[in-house]
Amino acid sequence: MRTINIIHLLVGLLLLSCAKKTEEKLCEDVQLEEAIFYDEISYDIINYVLEIYFFDFDFIHIVQKTESTKDKGYIKRLLDQENIEYDWYLFQSYSWMNEDNGYYLSDNFKYGTVQLIHPSELDCLSFEQKDWGNYYKKYPESRGTLTFSLPGLIVEGNNAIIEYAWREHNNSGVGYLLFLVKENNNWIVTSRIITWEHE
Repeated sequence: MRTINIIHLLVGLLLLSCAKKTEEKLCEDVQLEEAIFYDEISYDIINYVLEIYFFDFDFIHIVQKTESTKDKGYIKRLLDQENIEYDWYLFQSYSWMNEDNGYYLSDNFKYGTVQLIHPSELDCLSFEQKDWGNYYKKYPESRGTLTFSLPGLIVEGNNAIIEYAWREHNNSGVGYLLFLVKENNNWIVTSRIITWEHE
């Protein structure tokens, strides 16, 4: 009987040790993709969004792969609802830039508090868990994740439209659509509308 108890104890310790090693790893080997998008104006716009809306964040991840609302008709309905006038060519540029399944961004950000994260690392960290337990275990200083679309631009480069989403937990986040204009070499937001929201 005593031998059986010792065997159970050893097996329990072995399982606990394996679980601890698995926990400590937390998706160590996920590498970023080679960037395939380098447009300087697009990074200027993303950096501007970071500067005005996330300047007080100590640390935040940007998901390396771009993402946008697939239903462009839904966005048009939102704009009509909000009585926001938009340039048809600008919207077409935005739709065209985001018609594929996303592009991998380079780490071309001005802020040291921002870091890219590969989408598969988020999956690996059980991103679908409501409490994002493993994510915050690995990145306790993070304030969540940002996802950007590619911006649509008018040929002259003085008007832009971009989507971004901030997620803190699975059921806590918000998506925005921004319209911007460039004046005196600086971007300015002219309209910002919520495209979706979870509280």
